[in-house]
Amino acid sequence: MLTFGEQRSAQQKDESSSYLRAEQVLEAARQATRLKAMDIKGLSLRTRTEISEPYPEDFLRSYPQFRNQRNQMITDGELSISFPDKIRQRMEMTFVSNQQVLERVLNGDRYAQRSEIYVDGKPLNFTANNLIQKSEQEKIADFKNSAFLMIFPITLEYSWYAPLRFKYVGVAEAKEGRADVIETALPNGSTYRLFFDQKTHLLLLMSEMSKDGREAERRYFFSDYRNVDGLLIAHKVTVEKGKEVVGERQIKSVQINPTFKPDHYLVKGKSN
Repeated sequence: MLTFGEQRSAQQKDESSSYLRAEQVLEAARQATRLKAMDIKGLSLRTRTEISEPYPEDFLRSYPQFRNQRNQMITDGELSISFPDKIRQRMEMTFVSNQQVLERVLNGDRYAQRSEIYVDGKPLNFTANNLIQKSEQEKIADFKNSAFLMIFPITLEYSWYAPLRFKYVGVAEAKEGRADVIETALPNGSTYRLFFDQKTHLLLLMSEMSKDGREAERRYFFSDYRNVDGLLIAHKVTVEKGKEVVGERQIKSVQINPTFKPDHYLVKGKSN
């Protein structure tokens, strides 16, 4: 696992040069992964994510009996996107004895989601009153957010998501080498730092920063780059929280510019 030391701050003449330098880092990464030679209109991914981490403190305050246990989950996911505004996702999340199936689809400004929960293999009846209520716009924002964090490390493209601005932070060093560090804030207020290898220009690490910007809440390490129809894609993402590895995501398959059925992004019925 890469361990980067403190970032050496960049000496920029002004803020605009910081933004320009960040775009140069992204452009070099697009060249390295051969994105510049491709016209990507859509993607389809199949993934498996395994997570094992302590329960958060706010949960443990209500359920102290879980303090000595870990939150373990396996998620098999399918995500497809047709730029700029069509996204479909299906996730099967397996806990110890429970399973949740979540389907979400966004087509322009139309959105729907369906969720089913099973306990010991039997469906659990629940109503929206049991859940934290969110507006339609909040649900769409959450969905686009999660899709962005999956798609951006592959395409390094964000115009479909939000008008982001990246700034150059500086250079980080590890025994394996040096990385250029850029930073951006997402619409939900989360700040991410991205580390690109100075030699290969590939994305090595993406860290979610704490609210005060002093430390990383989670780190996502990208490895196992493979050629998929001419595009270099990291097929393994290792998740670290604190100094502990808490999960891993494997890309099982990728399709670039796939052909979808006419009803693939059809929004049916109401959300639950």
